Amino acid sequence: MSLTTIAEQHVAKGNAAFEKYFNDGTPELIANCYFPDSILTHLATKSNYKGDEAIGQFFKNVLHDGMMVRNLKLTSLEVKQLDEMTIYELGEVNGKLPEDKLFNGTYTIIWKLDEKDGVYKIKFDTF
Repeated sequence: MSLTTIAEQHVAKGNAAFEKYFNDGTPELIANCYFPDSILTHLATKSNYKGDEAIGQFFKNVLHDGMMVRNLKLTSLEVKQLDEMTIYELGEVNGKLPEDKLFNGTYTIIWKLDEKDGVYKIKFDTF
């Protein structure tokens, strides 16, 4: 099996967990997809969030207090294994806003292997 195929499998598993937690409305579980020192950059608000707790709070706002995005779907457009512990992903995000307005955009994620549990988590997230 090629490194790209293995990387795609890791990203697909991570994205499936993220989608489930997001669509279940559980920002505290979304935060578990990130490292304690991860950085999320939200381009629309020109804001950075550092750490899994701050990122969880950001998604709480997106889910419950602010945009209220629903039916989130992540689609990988490009996945590349950078080294044995790092994966680059470029993807597209789609969802629904209130009143069935559509939401879409692109994202870039750097996934890193969490050596404690053998799962890839998000280290850097920009969308």
